[in-house]
Amino acid sequence: MIDLLASLNVVEAWNEVSWEDAIPFMLTIIFLYWVKVKIDTRAGMGRKKQRQMKKLMIEALHEWESEVEYLGKEGHEWKDGKWVPKP
Repeated sequence: MIDLLASLNVVEAWNEVSWEDAIPFMLTIIFLYWVKVKIDTRAGMGRKKQRQMKKLMIEALHEWESEVEYLGKEGHEWKDGKWVPKP
């Protein structure tokens, strides 16, 4: 089986294909990729869940930043969602 795969020359095979066969083949490949993307997006998170997840992650990062001083700017502190100079 490995010898058979090793003996296949994909470039040579592609060059041997006529235009009449190549165009429908490429259209089929594009269509199959489009179907794959549709399946992936339906199986994945929807936009609403993505927005909720993004909001949650941003909130967690801000909370973490307020507790971790070494991420801040020198002479500044985290207040009301932004870095402000220390008094």
